[in-house]
Amino acid sequence: MKKLRLLTTLIISFMMMNLTGYAQKSDLTISISDQMINKVLAAVGSISDEDEYQLLMIKGKYSWLVENTRIKLEENKALFVADVKVKAGPIKYEDRVSGLLDVTYNPKTNKLELKLTHAYLDIKTKIFGKEKIITTVDLANYYKAPFVFDGPIDYQEVFEIEMPDKTVKKLKTVVERCNINVKPGVIQMKSIIAIYDADKKVDLNETVVSQDEELKKKLEEFEKLSSETKKEKRKRKRAEKKKKKST
Repeated sequence: MKKLRLLTTLIISFMMMNLTGYAQKSDLTISISDQMINKVLAAVGSISDEDEYQLLMIKGKYSWLVENTRIKLEENKALFVADVKVKAGPIKYEDRVSGLLDVTYNPKTNKLELKLTHAYLDIKTKIFGKEKIITTVDLANYYKAPFVFDGPIDYQEVFEIEMPDKTVKKLKTVVERCNINVKPGVIQMKSIIAIYDADKKVDLNETVVSQDEELKKKLEEFEKLSSETKKEKRKRKRAEKKKKKST
């Protein structure tokens, strides 16, 4: 009866961590929804900036306001989306900016980090009736600090179990592996844990972190596109239009 009571206490302790257990695939899973991330963005609020420009000997000022920022989690992809209002010289317009976030877990700090890689905003105006790009603003320069959330290591604990002979055995849970998965609407940190006798010396390896290969590929593709020069970008877009027409 005492063993059953101790086992029940141990199970309840795990349940109080608000974690979900998965047999074989993972022991513990922490889920962070896009709704939770968007609450953080809503608290940050809007950002804005302004500057002067000179284009074809014409001087002026431009300003922009970014609001309604949100994160959209899709399969193996974390998207950044925001609405933008721009005033540049004689014109005003609204636009939508999108970018990609790098999703990583740092076992040393025990933090899940979401960092905006790039989100480009073209600032345009009209000169002699023709639309001209004044400059391109990378919003990642305004969101330099990543959004951080606690990881699974916070849930490592030492459990005390009273044995039949009245002695107390201490058991320690250790996160051995943490897999990061980005799914529609949620980021999952799936952890494999091990349980050791806390009084015995055990050689522990660093937590192994793995990430979706598809997410890595998408980030690499986005980085390649972001490094394009304006000339290369125009050339690529003309090729894409030509391809669409031929199909």
